[in-house]
Amino acid sequence: RIPYSYRGKRSFSDFWESYKHIFDPRFHKCVGKETGETNHVERLFCTVRQWLQRVSRKTLAFSKVLYMHHVVFKVFFVAYNHYVSVEI
Repeated sequence: RIPYSYRGKRSFSDFWESYKHIFDPRFHKCVGKETGETNHVERLFCTVRQWLQRVSRKTLAFSKVLYMHHVVFKVFFVAYNHYVSVEI
């Protein structure tokens, strides 16, 4: 279920076996951490885990309703994108 606009774009990932079945091998490359190609994604995941307790393991903060979980993520990404665009 990859959005159509992302298909045909170059992508990088680690060597997880499932990626071979999902991504088109013409546009996807498996790389190690030493290449730095996945650093920005890993950094974003770390930021999300630090700012949103509900996505970290072993937490008391959770969404009882899936809709609220989605709302919290949308609000986070709108605020984060605004913050990043102001800083740059």
